[in-house]
Amino acid sequence: MAQTNYKDMPYLIRGQRDFRGNSSAGFGVSGDLYLIKSYATVVAAWVSGEGFIVTDKKYSMTTSRLQNIVKRLGGREVADRQFRELIA
Repeated sequence: MAQTNYKDMPYLIRGQRDFRGNSSAGFGVSGDLYLIKSYATVVAAWVSGEGFIVTDKKYSMTTSRLQNIVKRLGGREVADRQFRELIA
């Protein structure tokens, strides 16, 4: 798994490549699900049939930075409850 910084994360996330940062990680669970975590919490994902999604729940500045990276890649914000159902 590649150790990375925020500058390189958009490229890795867009390609759904596994990565680990200081407080973040991205990894494929299956061909249909790619999760993006900040600390121990999944805050964004790529879901087959949905594309990139981001929870609308607000977190720290560090986590918001990661969520914004996914939004700039075309990720859409969804209600946290719906987000949790989609990644389950």
